[in-house]
Formats: sequence, structure tokens, C-alpha cells
Amino acid sequence: MTEDCSSLSKGDAAVKAHNDMDTTSQTPNGTYGSHDKKEQLVLDGKAMSLISAKRKALLYDIIDLESCNAITVKERLLMLIQEEEIPSIQSIISIIQKCRESRHQMLAKFLHQFICFTGLDNLGDVGNDLVGALLECKITDLAQQVFSKLEVRTEFPWTYFIREYTEHGQVELAVSMFKQMKEDRVAASKFTYVALLKACTKIKSLVEGQIIHSEILKVGLENDYYIGNVLLDLYAKCGSLPEVQNVFERLRVQDVVSWTSLISGYVEKGLDKDAVHCFEQMVEKGTFPDERVFTCVLKACRSIGTREKGLEVHAFLVTEELENDLIIGNSLIDMYVKCGLLLEAKDVFDSMLVKDVVSWTTLISGFAENGLSEAAILMYTSMLEQGLIPNDNTFATTLKACMIMPDREPGRRLHAQIQAMSCIRSLDAFAVTALIEMYAKWGCMEDAQQVFETMKERDLICWNALITGYSEQGEYGAVFQLLDRMKQEGIPPDEVTYLCALTACSRGDLLDKGKLYFNALLEDRGTTVTIKHYNCMVDLLGNAGYLKEALNMLKSMPFPPDLVAWITLLASCQKWGNVEIGRQAFEAILKLDETHVSAFHAMFNIYVDANMWEEAKKIEVMRLNMEAGKTRPRSSIEVDGLTHVFVVGDRPPSSFNNMWEA
Repeated sequence: MTEDCSSLSKGDAAVKAHNDMDTTSQTPNGTYGSHDKKEQLVLDGKAMSLISAKRKALLYDIIDLESCNAITVKERLLMLIQEEEIPSIQSIISIIQKCRESRHQMLAKFLHQFICFTGLDNLGDVGNDLVGALLECKITDLAQQVFSKLEVRTEFPWTYFIREYTEHGQVELAVSMFKQMKEDRVAASKFTYVALLKACTKIKSLVEGQIIHSEILKVGLENDYYIGNVLLDLYAKCGSLPEVQNVFERLRVQDVVSWTSLISGYVEKGLDKDAVHCFEQMVEKGTFPDERVFTCVLKACRSIGTREKGLEVHAFLVTEELENDLIIGNSLIDMYVKCGLLLEAKDVFDSMLVKDVVSWTTLISGFAENGLSEAAILMYTSMLEQGLIPNDNTFATTLKACMIMPDREPGRRLHAQIQAMSCIRSLDAFAVTALIEMYAKWGCMEDAQQVFETMKERDLICWNALITGYSEQGEYGAVFQLLDRMKQEGIPPDEVTYLCALTACSRGDLLDKGKLYFNALLEDRGTTVTIKHYNCMVDLLGNAGYLKEALNMLKSMPFPPDLVAWITLLASCQKWGNVEIGRQAFEAILKLDETHVSAFHAMFNIYVDANMWEEAKKIEVMRLNMEAGKTRPRSSIEVDGLTHVFVVGDRPPSSFNNMWEA
């Protein structure tokens, strides 16, 4: 720094000094020297004595850390460098802490340069704290440089690295850091364990979490409140309910966070009744639920369709004046919609002081799913009038409503709106897939194909939607063309794709092609084989006359055959006149449903076609006895002030004959 900076302002001096520092070169011993051969600053004992003598005041006298911002701190540090003044270690650590709190990247980078310039980066406390500040400011590369040079590493930087890797989804690196930490014999703190447990939670790694838990037990931190709650969250997210309950029961303090983890664990596992019971216990023990608890318990009520419990929770919310909370309100709407209580859902919606796009979309979805397509479209229109911008879920649910309307104009208008919206922002494939499904449902496969072709990115769901559409319309040639195109473009099929392929083969009597797809499905480790796939093959084999093979497949498949499987086989037996296998299928059907009328008719026809009249007569008697034993549905009608009760199959009394002539 050869030029005098005394005449410059603080800002100019800072820029000048910073530029001068950037032109310095590092010497082999780790200190820095300027290109004008200025005397090097070497921090040995003699130099430190000289610096101490020259220091006019401690840094606390020069820098008021409470009032200075990051830029001011940087400027004053530069002025100190110009005057060859080195702050005390205590002062440097204070500045590092200020840098960490402010998360100011520019200051962090300069501070790193300053500490390296003074040779303090190898000092334990300074170096360890600097790593934390650099990581807090998201400057990982510099943090790694400082960390690698540290001779003594405390628990602090290790924990920071573990936390940083976890936040960025690099969980394997986080776990690897912990293993290195153990190899270096650095004792972990509770903050280290918390960071590790969060890493395991993020990837739902139960085994790694259990290993960390065992380490916690060894060091006696299992009763720590914070660690206990993080453990609860880990086991709940991993679906390990026995361990959730075990940790919960051992907690000294069971607060709202603990209860929330327990309840959410039950909900995630599908144990909704247990979740509701747990909520009741929580309230009884005097712990007031928070927003997340209410959201979880309302989800549980929705899943099991418990209207009464849902109404009780709603009443509790009204008592506590919480029903106007946006997230809770949306959860209430969702719960009522899933329970089929649309009027109650609309009442909650109308009473909400603030509504967002989720509120509107949930109610639109409720109307659409219950066949109230016009109400759904009216809600969508009202939402636009309120100035809200639809999201992908809104488009998808409204398209479902348009799908079942006789009038196709609303659907086409919505398509135009989606096209206009796609010019402003990128639309999710979910919304575009709903468009394909709508046109496919209408039988407008050219429109569906056009939507598909205009998509920039096609996921597997889009492919399946179009393939399913062609399959349902009986255009099996198009199905196989798309399947071949998928293969060429490297799109791996899933169970839905295979089901569409097998269905097309079944309806087209393409046995050999069906066998190829079925064998490919069995060999594909990434897909789940379901009973629907087997039923398609039973249909294929049966239609082709391979009835023994079809029967063997039913008996050897990895799950019990369902009613559809046996009825499919029985229908094939009727087609080919196979009495023996038909009888086996009929008996299996009666074990599953002894009142299945079509099974009696099919078996009766099989015996008749085989001229087995006695057996056919027995089947007919069985059917009549079965129908006589069934409780026939009752109904009533009021005519001229009189209520007439009748059952299905009754002949109307003579008084009814003139009823329609009045």
C-alpha cells in the first residue's frame, strides 16, 4: 500500500486498501507481501511485541460492534491494516461472530483475506470460528480451505459442516463428516447429534438414525429435550411407531412439539383413529394444540370419514377462535369435502376472512368430485373475478368438472386460458395431463394428441394419460405406436403403462404380444405387479382357449384371486364350453359372493350348452332360493295422501294402473 490514503474518504480508503490487498502474493511460509516489497508482517514473538506496542487501542475502542454495519467494519479493518495495527484475538473473534450473525458474504470474504494476511487462520479459536462464519455465509469452498489447514479442530466447525451438508441435501457427506469427526476423537455436542438426526430424517434413513440414537444413549443425552423431539420427528417420518412411542414416553417434558410428532407419525402411517385418540389425550393433559396438530387431526378425520370427530374438532376451533386461521380453515374445507359434507365445506369457506388459491381449489375439487360440475365452474369463475391466479391444481380440478359436463364449451375456454397462462409461466405437467384426460374422455383423441405434442417436457403420467385414452376408445394400434415411441425415447414404463398395454392386448386378442408385455413386467424390478395385471392375462388366455393355463395362473399368482378374476375365467369357460373349469370358477365365486346373479346365469348356460339339464335345473333352483332369501329393497310413494310401501319385484296393485292417466 504505497499511496497515502489519509486524504481519501473512508469508503475510498477501503476500496484502495482492498485493491492493494488483492495485489499481494502469498509467500511460501503462509504470510502475505505486497509487490512493492513492503516489509512483511510475520507474527512471531518479536513482531507481536512490536504490534502490541504500536497498537493505540483495542479494537473495541475503534469499532462499536453494536452500531457498525458490515461495510463499516470492513472499512475500519482496512484502515487498521494501513496503520499496521493488528486487533487482539478476542476482537477478531468478536468480528467473526458479527459476520456470522449478519451473514454478509462480502464481509466474510474480506475477513477471510484479513485473517490470512495476519497469519491468524491457523490459530485454533480464530480458524474454527471463521469456518462457521464462512459456512453461515454460504462460502463453502473457503470454509473447506480453512478447515483443511486447521491443526486443532473443535466440535464447532464439524457441526457446522454437518448442518450445511444436510441443508443442501448432501446427507451422505454429512454422515461421512461425523465418521471423520469420530476418527479424529472430537467429542460431539448435542448440536452435532441434532444436525445428524435431521440429516437422517431428510432421507428417511432409519438405520443410520438408530446408529446415531445409540451414540446418544452412550453419552447420556437421551433425556435432552431438543434431541428427544428431533428423535421423535425422525422415527415418525420413517414410520417406526414403536420407537416413536418409546421416545415419547421417556421424555421428561411432553410439549406441543412432542405431541405433534406423535400425532403426525400416526397420520403418516395411516393410523388415523390412533391419531384422533392421541389428540384427545393431548387436550385432556392440558397441552394446547398448534396449527400443525389441528391440520394433522383434521387430515385423520378426513381419511376415516369421521364426521362426528371432525365436527368436534371444528367446534373446539370455534371455541378457541381459531377457525379463521387460513391453514386451519383450508384443512377444515378439505376435511368436509372428503367426508361429503359440501354444505359445511361451503359454510367454512364463506366464513373465512382471508382465502387463498388453496381455499378456492379445495372447494372446486369437492364440487367436481361429487359431480357438481356447474358449481365447480362457477366457483372457478368467481375466483378469477376476485383477482386470484389459478395454480396447476386449480386447472386440473376444474378440468375434471368440465370433463363430465354435456357442454364442452367451458372445457375449451379453460384450455385457452391455460394456453395463455403458459405464455406467462411454466405450467406443471399435472395441469396439462388433465387436459389430455378431458379430451380423451370426450373421445377427441386428435385434440388430446395435439396437447401432448405441444408439451415441452413429458413425464410418464402424460404418456399414460394418452395411452389410456386411446385404449378406452378402442384405438389399440395407436396404443402400441405410443408404447414403441416411449421405448425409443427411453421412457421406462410403470405399472399403469403395462396395464394399458395388457388391456389393449386383451381386447384385441393379441395373446403373443400380451405374453411379451407380461414377461417384461415380471422382469422389471422397478414396477409393482398387481392383481389387475394378472386378471388381464387370465382374460387373454381364457379368450384364446387356454383355460388350464388361465386356471394355473390364478392358483400360482402371489395373491388370492379376486371376484373379477374368477368371473373372467367363468366367462371364458362359457365361451369355450368347458364344464369342469367352469364349475371350479363358479364354486370359487360363491365363496366370495354367494349372491352373484351373473355367475348363476353363466353356469346355467354352460350346463345347457353341454346338454346337462339336471345340473342346469339345480343351478336354477339355487338361484331362485338365493333370490328368495335376499332381503329385497323397499321403497314407498305417496299418492292422494296415502303412502304405499312396496319391494322390488312386486306387482303394482290395481289402484296404480290409472295413476299415470290422471
